Parts: sequence; C-alpha cells; structure tokens
Amino acid sequence: MIRRSPRAFTLIELLVVVSIIALLIALLLPALGQAKGAARTAMCLSNQRQLMTAWHTYSTDNKQEILPSWQGNKDPRTGVGIHWYVPLRSYFSHEHKVFSCPAAPMLDPLNPGRGTALHAWKPPLASHAGAEDLDIGGYGYNDWMEGQGMVHIRTWFTASQIGWFYSTLDENIASSNVPVLGDGTWPDAGWPLEEDTLPNDFNFPEATTATGYMLRFCLDRHQKATNIAFMDASARSVHFVDLWKLRWHKNFTPGPPARTRGGRQGGRT
Repeated sequence: MIRRSPRAFTLIELLVVVSIIALLIALLLPALGQAKGAARTAMCLSNQRQLMTAWHTYSTDNKQEILPSWQGNKDPRTGVGIHWYVPLRSYFSHEHKVFSCPAAPMLDPLNPGRGTALHAWKPPLASHAGAEDLDIGGYGYNDWMEGQGMVHIRTWFTASQIGWFYSTLDENIASSNVPVLGDGTWPDAGWPLEEDTLPNDFNFPEATTATGYMLRFCLDRHQKATNIAFMDASARSVHFVDLWKLRWHKNFTPGPPARTRGGRQGGRT
C-alpha cells in the first residue's frame, strides 16, 4: 500500500483565489457605498419632514404666522438674536439630532462654526440667544420666510422687496415648490435670488467666487443634489441647477442658474 499525503493548494491556486476575492470586493464596494449614501439621504429627508411637521404646528399655535428665520434686534446682521431652530426644539423634547444631516454629522476642526458638504454648523453661544452647546446642525433656512412681525423691520430691502416675503401659511401659492429649509452651510441660509451664481466647488461653496446666497445650499452631500423641505411639508432631493426652478420668494422667476459673477450679496452673514 502506498500512503499518499493530502493534496494542498499550490501557490498559483492561492493567488487565483485571492485575486477573485479582491475582484469581488472591488465590485461590491461601490454598491455598498451607494447603499450607504441612499440610507443617509433617506434619513436626511425623514429629519426634514419631521422638522416641517413641527414648523406647521408652530404656525398653527401662532395664528398661521410663519416661523421667523431670526427673532431679535432690528438688524439681524449684528447683535444677539434667536435662530429658527430654537423655537422648534420644544416640539422635539430638545432632541438635537433631528437638526443634523446624517451625511455631515461632525464639525470642521479647522473651522468649527461654518458648515460644508462634510461638516455641520455650530453658531457661537455668546451671540445667539437660546443656543445650546449641542446645537450642531446641517440645515439652512430660507430667509424669505419671516413672519408678519419681522418683515417690516428689514430696513435694507426696498418697499417692493418687502412684498416678496412669505409671512403666513394662507398665502395663495403652490406650496409644493416653495422651499423652507434644506442642506445648508449656516442656520440662516440667506435670501436666494435669480441672479445668484452657481459655485464651482460643491464641497466648500462659500470659499468660491460665486455670488449671492444660493451657494449655501449647493452642498454635495447627496450625489450632487440638495435635500429640500417645502412649505407643504414634503421633502425631496433637488439637483443643484434645479434650485433656481423653485419659488424662493413670491416674486422669484424660476429659470436656469446664472453661471457668471453678477449677483448681489447683502444681509446678514
């Protein structure tokens, strides 16, 4: 009887197996990344819908008046005031996570106040009344939402521009196309205009030469799209160039984005 030893893998066979495993991993990783991205997008939209439910409840509790973006002194560009998210906290039992985009949950260590595509914002406690240390968020408010009690003190707007603000829920408008809040670099994202220009960097848009406030919503968190919550309490992903097709204020004319410098930028920072 001849005793045979068990047959083992040769070096070539092992290399083939390792190569196949590496190939399968390379094929699966993009799909896994897309699945994670889709999950973050879904969680973000869920947060925004919850915020809009609270937003509508606030208006119901205040005779249909829209939640002001800023409540404080006459000029919200200076001094101490209250951001929109402070009154909404009570509707979530002070649950802070609902204000944060899952795609950008942490602060930028080099610039801990401002948000980017990868980082959240955090207002300084000293100059923002009602702010708490856990106020870390990822959504910006459309400042054309002001409420009747605040519009008349916006002294840097012309008389005709004062009529552009949304102040109550009984406005005769298509509310499904009116943005209230969305992925943003700052709690108050400003006053978008038709002439605002498209930034060329969607990770750090505020570091570009783009003008206007629309750039604060152009954050590449959801595959070149921004999650936007609308006045009718819906929320959906909107491609950057389609942001100019929304009715940011009552007199906003939807159209393609401006791609060259030429918009004006004013108001608070």
